[in-house]
Amino acid sequence: MCVAIPGRVISVDGDGALVEIRARRRRVLTVLLPDVRPGEMVLISNGMIVERLSEDEASERDAIFGAMLEAIDETT
Repeated sequence: MCVAIPGRVISVDGDGALVEIRARRRRVLTVLLPDVRPGEMVLISNGMIVERLSEDEASERDAIFGAMLEAIDETT
């Protein structure tokens, strides 16, 4: 199963971008969305940006992801 996580683009360099996901920064590929810009909210899966998101969509998906993490913590 793959999990897609929302994040904010911090910077773009060639075919990569630095994104912030839940207060952590990661490098991801932009090959599927090469015109992405800093400040945009995006969906990340398998180390690649796969979709742009509105602020509301990103917030909703982050809440769902947070609930999933809490559920995992409760079972371990």
